[in-house]
Amino acid sequence: MVRTGQVDAYAGPRVVLLKVSEQAPGSRVLDEGFADIVYVAMVPKGKAGRIAYVSDFMEEAKNSGLVQRTIDQYGLKGIQVAGAKSSGGLGPR
Repeated sequence: MVRTGQVDAYAGPRVVLLKVSEQAPGSRVLDEGFADIVYVAMVPKGKAGRIAYVSDFMEEAKNSGLVQRTIDQYGLKGIQVAGAKSSGGLGPR
């Protein structure tokens, strides 16, 4: 609908909008978004060891550059890595 001019505006995740705008000449993606999309991981209640492991893994993935390399590898424009904290590393739980 964007490409055919049937709509004036389209909202969605920034990574999707940037891809769509490449295929829609004359379109633009606004600098400021209207919402932040946050990705999370969940574990069952009462599994403190799993929570600690997942938290450590996510921090290590951010600190080591794995998340940024994945974003770059797949050309995901408009996605930023959330702030990384100091990580204690991945150990047995």
